[in-house]
Amino acid sequence: MADRRRDAQGAFDNAEDFARHDLLGSVAGHDPYGRMRVWIGVGTGDPFHETDTAFAQSLRDAGGRVTFHAWPGGHNSEYWNAHLGQYFAF
Repeated sequence: MADRRRDAQGAFDNAEDFARHDLLGSVAGHDPYGRMRVWIGVGTGDPFHETDTAFAQSLRDAGGRVTFHAWPGGHNSEYWNAHLGQYFAF
């Protein structure tokens, strides 16, 4: 897996900020969402694609109820606007 801190360049202030908000670390063998349904959608060109995919799998492995979709696109409003209907339907 790629280095999650590098993939999220600019998303965190420093290593401590990353550690406080490490989504993959938050799963650690249990479902932190209490079996709440979770939707994860990501563009195949999004720099978070690999980490989002791993996060979805970690949630599933911990018993989470995850709907995961990877569509063409990036981390931008064009991608999100193209899928608003699916987000609201969920």
